[in-house]
Amino acid sequence: MTNKEQYNLFCERNPQLPFYYQQWWLNAIYNNDWGVITYKEGEEILGILPYSIKKNLCFHTIMPPLLSPYAGPYLSLPQNIGNNKTYSLENKALQHFAKELDKLNLDFYTQKFNPQIKNWLGFLWNKFSATPHSTYRFTNLENIEETFEQIDKEYRRKI
Repeated sequence: MTNKEQYNLFCERNPQLPFYYQQWWLNAIYNNDWGVITYKEGEEILGILPYSIKKNLCFHTIMPPLLSPYAGPYLSLPQNIGNNKTYSLENKALQHFAKELDKLNLDFYTQKFNPQIKNWLGFLWNKFSATPHSTYRFTNLENIEETFEQIDKEYRRKI
């Protein structure tokens, strides 16, 4: 099974996958010129990293896609495994992605990781660097005024 076939299977099994990881979206923004790295434990696909290599002058780069708020790896780990096992699987998956990216002989790699990725040690251990940025997610917006009131005054002015 090719990586794209594995990717399609991963998408089918993960209905919560954001639209900007869906094949139709990647085909549209990359003009059908993209690949994917998958991470498997046994026969189960636990992670994906879609990418598109662009040539800028003589440099081979992977950059964040236009119109996509996030890119990079996406993991779908078992829910009931505990923190230690979760961190271990995250590290294995991210190390795998970093090693596979190294094989692509890139001159430059940059991404805006999905907020789901809180641990990037697998990349750090493979000599990648990061500039962290923060984002905030409000999950209960039924009463927007009440939610807004709970935000500190200094931050409210910046929204």
